[in-house]
Order: sequence, then C-alpha cells, then structure tokens
Amino acid sequence: MSELRQVKASAGSGKTYQLTRRFLALLDSADDTARPFVCTSKPYRSYAWPEIMAVTFTNKAASEMKERVVKGLKLGALDINDGGQKAECSPETASKAIGSILRRYHRLNIRTIDSLLALLLRLFALEFGIRPDFQMAFNERELFDAVYDHFIAMCELDGPERDLLADTITTMLRTEGKTGFWMQDTVRNRLFEMGEIPAHRFRATRNRSGSHQKPACRGL
Repeated sequence: MSELRQVKASAGSGKTYQLTRRFLALLDSADDTARPFVCTSKPYRSYAWPEIMAVTFTNKAASEMKERVVKGLKLGALDINDGGQKAECSPETASKAIGSILRRYHRLNIRTIDSLLALLLRLFALEFGIRPDFQMAFNERELFDAVYDHFIAMCELDGPERDLLADTITTMLRTEGKTGFWMQDTVRNRLFEMGEIPAHRFRATRNRSGSHQKPACRGL
C-alpha cells in the first residue's frame, strides 16, 4: 500500500469524502503501541495514528474532514452504518481510537497546505535565521505597516533612510501640491498604494492567462 495518496478532482466531486475514508482506513491499521515521529530505516514498520496526515486547501475543508473522521469513529464504535460513513473496523477498535483521538485532539494531523508549510518552517526556523515563534501575516496592510514602522524608526538616525524620507516628502509637497504639517499618514498610504499596483497587475495577468484554473488537489 502506498504511503502517499493524492486525490485530484474538481470542486464538489467528493475529495473530502474519499480522503476521510482513506484516513479512517489508515487509523484502522495504526498500532497504538508504536512510538510516533521516530525516524527509522525500516520502510514497513508499524505506525501510530498521529503520524497519519491529510492536507487540504481551506480551513473549512480541514474542519469538515476532522468532523467526519470523529463521526466515522463514533458510528463505528456504536456499530451504526450511516450512508457508508462508519469506520470499517470493529466497535472495540473504533471506541479505542476515538477515545485516544479526543484525548489528544490537537495531534489529529488534518491541516491546510499553508499550516503545513508554517509547521515545517517553524521546525527549521533557526536554520533560516528567524524566530521560531513567528506569526503568519495574511493581510497585506498589516505586513506593510510593520515594515513601514521599522523604516520610520531607522529614519530617526542620521542615515540614508532619513534622506530618502525627506526627499519623498519634498516631492509630495512640491509636485503633488500636498499641504499640511503632518505628512506621515499621507506618505504611508501612498507607499502602500504604490506597492499594491504591481501585485494587482500580477494577479490580473494570472487571471487572464487562466493558469489558476487547475483542478483542485488535496494530498494524504
């Protein structure tokens, strides 16, 4: 049996259902006595359930899959077949598995692609020269404000950054006819707008090319 299975299909075709069935099947073969996350050279050694991992795109799909896994184990423990969602194992095995998972629910490895990449980066953060407790930023303005505030702090020193800011303010006052004594927010907003233009053009180019219209893919 392959240790990695990839499901490719269009949206709404049942990828989450198929991955849930695969996850439950792997849970049925998991060994409770095996120690998880131990490197080994034996390709066919037994595995513990925290070593099973499913990866999908959205948080919604990951949450739905977790709920289906728990529901399938509950149905298996009660020996109830509800539309093929029951785990294909004995009630005793399902009951033992659901008890172990609910006690350590945070180790149920069903996650999104970005959370997996963040986990890998956090594990090797020191090798990349970053802090292991870094936070992910998905809002462009939030990320820009942090960089801009750092730039303003550097401008308090007598360096090239200060001259660059002074030239920028002078240009806005003379060329664009800006008025007022408090230019910080004006400069901040203008620089943010200038940074958004290339990003919007890049996204528009991808939309016109159709390169983003690949079939959705989730891996287990």
